[in-house]
Amino acid sequence: MIGFNGSPVDVTFGTATNQIVVFDNIDHPGQAWDVFQYEIFGSNNGGSSFTQLFDPKTVLGPDLSGNFLLNTYDGTAPTLLNNYVTPGPGSSQGNVGYEEYFTFATSYNYYRFLPSTLTRQTGENELELSAVGIATPSQTIVDTAETPEPVSFLMAFGGLAVLFTLHRRRFAI
Repeated sequence: MIGFNGSPVDVTFGTATNQIVVFDNIDHPGQAWDVFQYEIFGSNNGGSSFTQLFDPKTVLGPDLSGNFLLNTYDGTAPTLLNNYVTPGPGSSQGNVGYEEYFTFATSYNYYRFLPSTLTRQTGENELELSAVGIATPSQTIVDTAETPEPVSFLMAFGGLAVLFTLHRRRFAI
C-alpha cells in the first residue's frame, strides 16, 4: 500500500500516455469509498504544475452482485471498471480489485494521485494503490461478453482431438 494521510503518489512514465490502469489496494471490501480512493492529476512540465483529470464525488452500490457505479465526479470517468476483488494474503489487507481503466484527452508523462473527495468525506483521507500502469487500447474498451480468443478455441479443440484419438486407440486393440 502506498500513499497515506493525504500525501501524493507521483507516477512517471518514460513516454507520455493518455491511457492508464489503476490497481486499487482494497482494505475495506464492499465500501464504495474504498473503490475510488484517489483523485488523478496529469502534468507534462516536469511535475511542477498539474491538471485535474478525475475526482469521484459519489458512488452508488454495492448492488446485489457487489458492483459499484460511479455517480458524480469531476473530469473523465473510467472507461472500464473491474468490480471483482482478488483476495489478499489471508486478511482484509492487501486485496486487489476494482481496477479502473482511463483514457484521457491528453497524454501525460507525470500523474499525481491524491485522496479523492469521496474518500475525504468519509474521514479516511487515505490513498491506497497497488500499482499504476499504461493500459493498452483493448483494455479500455468496455466488453460485456467474455468471448474466448481464437487460440483458446484451437487449444481446447486440439486437446479434445488428442483425447479422442487416445480413447479410440485404447479400445481398438
